[in-house]
Amino acid sequence: DMHGLQVERVLVDMIGDPPSDKPGLPSAGVTLVRAIVRSPAGAVADNTQLANDLRRFKWLDDSALSLAAAHPSLGLERAESTAALATLSLALLDHPLLSRNNMLSLLERPAFAPQLAALSDVFAARFDPTSPMDDAAFGAAIDDFDKSVAVGFQAEESRSLLHAMGRCLRHTMRTNAPLAESRRALALRLDPALFAQPISQHAPHVLQLPYGVFFVAGRHFSSFHVRFADVARGGLRVVAPADSEAHVAESRRHFLECLNLAWAQQLKNKDIPEGGSKGVCL
Repeated sequence: DMHGLQVERVLVDMIGDPPSDKPGLPSAGVTLVRAIVRSPAGAVADNTQLANDLRRFKWLDDSALSLAAAHPSLGLERAESTAALATLSLALLDHPLLSRNNMLSLLERPAFAPQLAALSDVFAARFDPTSPMDDAAFGAAIDDFDKSVAVGFQAEESRSLLHAMGRCLRHTMRTNAPLAESRRALALRLDPALFAQPISQHAPHVLQLPYGVFFVAGRHFSSFHVRFADVARGGLRVVAPADSEAHVAESRRHFLECLNLAWAQQLKNKDIPEGGSKGVCL
């Protein structure tokens, strides 16, 4: 649906690797997928976007792929940025109905398509390397988005989610989104002011806003990096939940865990030039 192609036939070949005593992770072999596709009668196929999507496909998380399948007009790149903003918004939300799984299922409903398209368009325009949207137009576009959410949705959880996604975009300072051909994940540098309210509510012992906050969304992972100085050191924690329920719980406290670990490192580093930092990969 996304590219207007009809799949006539699909062939799948699976080639297993021979047993090996070599160290390392076991290999499942190679799977070859070949498809015969056809454009509708009279249509001219544009293979450029299809080729770009195929190169990006294996690096996208299931949440982005599901969103693109639910809203084909978004395309993969816009679905990726939208899914990332939705996951990031969990750091701002404290709503019993908005777990990560429920939130992503909610966004797949047809009623959300216009707002998601509008938000992803603003994201793309703001960080267009050839002609980025200026600050005034960007602020006005986010304001218009918030107004459309207030008018178009009655359910409180829907409004909360979309408004949070808009705030996340408003506070996004930089991104690697334009480097689609070379990047392996979507990274955002965020204005720490975005997290002022959750820090004051849930981490009042943290006595200053971070110097920098980064969020990265990739295939089967998301990460925060928090630093309290321009030059900082700390470490990386990898969190691998045992099941989906544990993952939902870890998603809710992902940012706060990273914040608290970075603040503890900041206190430990009080007698050295470097500030404290920490990364948490979920």
